[in-house]
Amino acid sequence: MYASHFGFSDAPFDLTPNPAYLYLGKQYRDALGALQYGLADQRGFMTLIGEVGTGKTTIIHSLLADLPEGIVATFISYANQGFSSLLSLLLRNLGVLHDPTREPEMIIALDADLRYRAHKGQTVALIIDEAQNLSEEMLERLRILSNLESTETKLLQIILVGQPELGTKLHRHSLRQLNERVSVRAYLKPLPRRELKAYVKHRVQRAGGEVNALTTPLSRWLLLRRAWGIPRRVNILFHNAFLYAFGRGANRLSAPVALAAIREMNDRPVRRFLLSVVRKPAWGAAAAVAILAVVLLFDRYAGRAERIGPVANLGSPPVAAREPVAPPPSRKHQRSPHPSRRLHLPSRRPLPNRRRKRWPPRTNRLRRPPMAMSRAWCRSLRGRPSARSRARSTATCRPARSSPATPGASRS
Repeated sequence: MYASHFGFSDAPFDLTPNPAYLYLGKQYRDALGALQYGLADQRGFMTLIGEVGTGKTTIIHSLLADLPEGIVATFISYANQGFSSLLSLLLRNLGVLHDPTREPEMIIALDADLRYRAHKGQTVALIIDEAQNLSEEMLERLRILSNLESTETKLLQIILVGQPELGTKLHRHSLRQLNERVSVRAYLKPLPRRELKAYVKHRVQRAGGEVNALTTPLSRWLLLRRAWGIPRRVNILFHNAFLYAFGRGANRLSAPVALAAIREMNDRPVRRFLLSVVRKPAWGAAAAVAILAVVLLFDRYAGRAERIGPVANLGSPPVAAREPVAPPPSRKHQRSPHPSRRLHLPSRRPLPNRRRKRWPPRTNRLRRPPMAMSRAWCRSLRGRPSARSRARSTATCRPARSSPATPGASRS
């Protein structure tokens, strides 16, 4: 619709998985190369896991469009079916006559056809999309189907494509045998902002346009910020934005157009819910009663302070008739409690078994002398004039020898 208005050869942001618009970023190259290697080397079980809208189906269609000679692939997009239906679809694609009601005969016919094709140098691949919907019984039967092998290679290659729930299911204890057989694992994650810009530029250039001429930097920033790294959201947002610009007659995307596309993507579930409420009278009456109740409750409790004030003043005596109120007692002479008691905290008493150390230690304190004292120490104490030293010397030391009398000294 808007392709000719903006000079596009085709709609660049269509939601169909077109391999011509495949953006081969780093992780897309790695995923596509891993699957191609697994098919060429006949690795058996392979998985491709990614979030919703990251481009898993586009990778598979690109793989099917570029298959080398000698590889016959069967793509099944509807995984929620029985094992007999899946086996019958595989045989029908291979051109093998079979009876859909007899499962053992179908397995025998498939084994014979796979061995015949392996002898001719061909490889058969089974690709199942939305594999996270497969039951554990179905996955176990696929594991048994992969037992069809020769002494050299696997006769059937199976690729499981699904969301992260597939990886969680494969890591269950009951499916540990199947998980051990997965030899190639490819993952697709949301793209960073730089790769999203390259993705948009690749799509627009592939359709014959120029990004800078058709969009403003602010509009691109708004749309890519809302996409959250998912390529499918990028396609939806830019497709709606170009439709809005085409309807307004604009030649490029502006910020108001981008905001309109974002509102359309965000408000669509809200609009549907409001329309469903309005269309049903019972829901409409219930919603009106709920809103009225909320308003009444808010009016009752929010304005309670304003209504209580005048009502309390009506029954109160006048100011002059009121008795004088005694002032509170002074706390000047009251003994304030301990801070621990005032704050209702446990008392700060020292622990009984812990020795309280003094810092800094007393270094100039005289130690108590031992009981057995040396003579040199006792002699040093005799010269001190203090009464403490005299008491210690007389109590613990031997009496001093009397000095010889000098001639001419009188004895008293």
